Amino acid sequence: MKRAGGLFDSLASFENIYLAYLKARRGKRHRESVDRFGFHLEGEILRLQKDLEEGRYEPGRMMEFTILDPKRRKIHASPFRDRVLHHAILNVTEGVFERALDHDSYACRKGKGTDAALRRAVVLSRRGGWVLKTDVETFFATVDHGILKGLLERRFKDQRLLDLLGRIIDHGGACARGLPIGNLTSQWFANLYLGPLDRFVRERVRPRGYIRYMDDFALVGGSREEVQGMLRGLAAWLRCELKLELKESATHIHPTTAGWPFLGFRVFPRGLRVHPRSWRLWKKRHQATYHDYERGRISLEDLVRSTECRLAHLDRAGCVALRRKEIRWAEL
Repeated sequence: MKRAGGLFDSLASFENIYLAYLKARRGKRHRESVDRFGFHLEGEILRLQKDLEEGRYEPGRMMEFTILDPKRRKIHASPFRDRVLHHAILNVTEGVFERALDHDSYACRKGKGTDAALRRAVVLSRRGGWVLKTDVETFFATVDHGILKGLLERRFKDQRLLDLLGRIIDHGGACARGLPIGNLTSQWFANLYLGPLDRFVRERVRPRGYIRYMDDFALVGGSREEVQGMLRGLAAWLRCELKLELKESATHIHPTTAGWPFLGFRVFPRGLRVHPRSWRLWKKRHQATYHDYERGRISLEDLVRSTECRLAHLDRAGCVALRRKEIRWAEL
């Protein structure tokens, strides 16, 4: 394959870093770190540009916090200066990453996303047979840095760019493993890391259908025995080639007619249904938002916006009854 070159100079240009700053500040314009960077904008851009050109850039200390909803995760927030750089990197490399990805990989991509993935899942379900739904155990925490850097070297030939990407990768993990959840670059690194899985499935496994949303993926086969064989082959290949393990508790084999879990819904040939666990989670989140409104922590406009988003999410499954429940409960 032809590797992309000559990207570092474009990445480190004043114009690209300024564009990255505009993207990084969206929705965050009143935060102190954003205001501070913007107040000295020209100087900050020139300093970042000089650090990049002289190879002296070092990522800053990330803030770490834990969320418990819907499951326990450690989230990392980079300093605003680093977030500007991440956008600057993606401004010039996103096209290269895109070309490396399978057309049925839907996470964090323009024109893809959750809605498109769910529509595609319904189409695959209509092909009949059996479906294997699984995901990777602690995926972001177990990404191998050596393998990831090797995949980047197959796509980029500019050594200064590779050194910069390597510095970001090394900063975000421990013992040469792991990517920080929350970084823009982590999303694209993770998608690239599973690119070989997509190719293995297409060229070797050859299922009736395949779909992946980050590390959450499904394959459709003609029989239960065929799908079980796919599972054994996938598990062995992932362990050997990418040093990853499948999550046993999230691995399911179902007839497509019985429905299968994907992105908070159950997928059937005739459409989507809300997963009961997701419905309980959404109610809990809405209750917390409503209590914030009652205590004056958020405005009525924020409450309405939150409710509208939740109802729009239910629209994916055409959940008229659940929408009515949501509206009545929200009016209490």
